[in-house]
Amino acid sequence: MSQVKTPLWFDEHMANCILIVGIYFKELKDNVQNDARIWLKNTLRRQLEKYAEKVEPIEYALTRYVSHEESDEKVRGKAGKSKGGEYKYKLTNAKPELFETLFKFLEEAKNKGKPSWLGDYYVLFSKPIVKEVVLNEW
Repeated sequence: MSQVKTPLWFDEHMANCILIVGIYFKELKDNVQNDARIWLKNTLRRQLEKYAEKVEPIEYALTRYVSHEESDEKVRGKAGKSKGGEYKYKLTNAKPELFETLFKFLEEAKNKGKPSWLGDYYVLFSKPIVKEVVLNEW
C-alpha cells in the first residue's frame, strides 16, 4: 500500500483555515448578485465538501469599486457599483485535493462561461487568530 505524498505547497494551516473565494462579475444585471451568492454557497461548496470534514459557509459580501479620483473631493473614497462577491468558508480537515478541485472548478466555469456572470476570481486563506492566544504571547 503506497502512501499519498502531501504536495509541497500544502501546509497544516490550510487544512483548518478560513477560505475566501472572491469573484468578479463580467456583467451586472438582473439577479447576478444573488445568483453569485447562491452559486458560491451551494454549487461551489458541493464540489469542495468531498475533500474536507466540513466546509462551513460563514458570510457573503459584495465588493464595490472605490473612486480614487483626486480631482473631485465629493467622489473620492465613495463606493460605486458592485464589481463582485466574496464568500468565506470555515474549513475543517481539508485535504490538498480541495484546493486542486477549487481551482479546476473555477477555471472550468470561467472558461465555459457558465455561469455567464463569472469573470476573474481570487482565492485567499487565513489562519484563524484567537485574541486570547495573541494577547497571552505579548
